[in-house]
Parts: sequence; C-alpha cells; structure tokens
Amino acid sequence: MNTARRVQRVLLEHPAIEAVQLVGSRARGEPTPFSDWDFEIATDRFDVVAEVLPALVRPLRPIAQQWDRLSRHWTYMLVLEGPEKVDLLLGGSHRIEGPWTVSSETLPGIDDHFWDWILWLLSKEAAGRQQVVGVQLEQLFEHILRPMSVTQRPANIDGAMESYLEARATQERILHVRVSRTLQDEVQKSSSDVKERHPLARARAMATSDPASPVEQ
Repeated sequence: MNTARRVQRVLLEHPAIEAVQLVGSRARGEPTPFSDWDFEIATDRFDVVAEVLPALVRPLRPIAQQWDRLSRHWTYMLVLEGPEKVDLLLGGSHRIEGPWTVSSETLPGIDDHFWDWILWLLSKEAAGRQQVVGVQLEQLFEHILRPMSVTQRPANIDGAMESYLEARATQERILHVRVSRTLQDEVQKSSSDVKERHPLARARAMATSDPASPVEQ
C-alpha cells in the first residue's frame, strides 16, 4: 500500500474527518523522489480533529510528529520511515510562533523540527529551487540555530547540519540529555541520496552559496 492510501485509510477511520485529499506536487504528478506528501483534511469539527490527530496517526509509526510552529494554518507534520515527510493540512488560522527556547524538555522537539526542516529543504534542492533554500536557511538560523548558540548563518544545507550537530552535542552535555538519532540517520540518508541522484543541483547549491558571515551582536 502506498503512502497516500495508508494516510487516507488511517485518518478516515475517525468519524469527524469527512475527506483526506492529496494535494501539492505529488497530486500534480510533479514530485521529486524527496517531495513531501501534503494532505488537506476536511472536517467541520476542527477542535475534535486537532485534539485526536497526534494519537490518530500512531498506526503510521511516525519517527517524528509535531504541529508546525511556522505555518499560518494548522498543519501537523510527520516523518515516516524512508524517510517520507507528511504534512496534514487542517486549515484554520494559526499564529506563527517565535524561535525555540532551548531546555532539556524542548531539545527533542527542536531536534524533530530541525530534521523535518532539513528533509523539506533537500526536496527543494533536488527540484533546483535554490532561492527557496536560501530564504529558508535564514529562517532556520533564526528559529533553531541561533537559539542553539550558533553564531554563523549557514551557507548551505550541509553547513546547517554541521553547525546544528555541533550545537546539539554542546546542549546535550549542558542539559544532561541525549535525543534519539533515528530521525537524523534517516534524513542524512536522504542527503546522501540527493548528492548521488542530483549531483548538478547539489554542486550548484554549493557554488552559489554566500560564505557564512558572523552574526552582528
């Protein structure tokens, strides 16, 4: 059973969900091998679905799951084994949240958010959308890397991963916690696949990146 059917079958088991529609590049038949799966959820019982959604997706066995902090609409993000990024678009207005605050309680969520974001960036890089990657790397810096005490903006996806891994190791020592490496391993596998399948896109990204510059204090 493919990903679309799996997701639709699981979600449609709940009586408050009327329909689950695949949208985006996969619905248009224009995906890259790394494109995410976007689903619009139709319901007239928003509060009920929003409350049960985290438990409802458990049969999909997500490696990571959380609400999108930066979407203007309520969106529940999953990463499945593969890895495959799945976004469940519930609609409704959502207030964009500020940068993460690092603590022992939030570090696992930060880690999930970072690798979900990197997986999405890899799909854009594979599609040759370097301008989107550049803009998003700036946002990634502001919302995750700078709160983790990273002082240089990443010039490319590889630089973002390198800076994050160093910062995470430091925070784990300070906070006496250790987050799971399962999601990291899955996403880094995709990074290697992008290099192998789309070497020109990756080379172009590296060649056109501006050197990382120190953040003004």
